[in-house]
Amino acid sequence: MGLLLFLLPIVAYAIWWQASGRPVLTPSRGLLLGLAVLISGGMGFALWYGFDRSLDAGLRYVPAVLTPQ
Repeated sequence: MGLLLFLLPIVAYAIWWQASGRPVLTPSRGLLLGLAVLISGGMGFALWYGFDRSLDAGLRYVPAVLTPQ
């Protein structure tokens, strides 16, 4: 349901754009390649960071405790 609510404005805008008769703008191949590199790099960094900061198997998470000094 959340995905539909997210995509609804994008689809509505695309339909409106098509109905208005404006020419479709196509991005250049270099822009698409750059975006693909950035997105895959971001996903790779997120995976690396998640695995780097995760606990080893069998360890239990103990939250920090604030004590007065």
